[in-house]
Amino acid sequence: MAKWEKVDLRVSPFRRLMESARWKPLLEMLGLNEVMADRLLRILLAHLMLDRVITSNLTLELVAGPSKSANLKSVERHIAKMNIARRAGLCVALGIASDAWESDFNAFNAVRNKLSHFNPKFDLSTVKELRSDSAFEACIQKGLRAMNVAEKKSS
Repeated sequence: MAKWEKVDLRVSPFRRLMESARWKPLLEMLGLNEVMADRLLRILLAHLMLDRVITSNLTLELVAGPSKSANLKSVERHIAKMNIARRAGLCVALGIASDAWESDFNAFNAVRNKLSHFNPKFDLSTVKELRSDSAFEACIQKGLRAMNVAEKKSS
């Protein structure tokens, strides 16, 4: 029997990761149970996608703008060096996105920053967006709304 045939397909890959000898102690050290770790992963993945959508939209807007002679790769490289909050502000300034979009983006980005950057005052288990169903849902909805607005502009 091949190795892959022994895998219980009813168990998610994430659950197998959570229970693995390498990851379980790390997640426990961070104060994360399976649900919280899943929420953390979803928030980080949504932010990763939003980052790319914003960068693509800004690049296209600037390259297709009045000069039309801009170098796509060069513009993209310079935009990618900006922090994401500045890129979001530039989206609003260029009319790519609304103030309401920026508000959703900023709220979502603040949660991602809280999760990604160490703060000795709290551990991840205290972050309400990981502990609470309603707080997680509100957070992820803001991220998805921000992504939807950004994606509509690029289509």
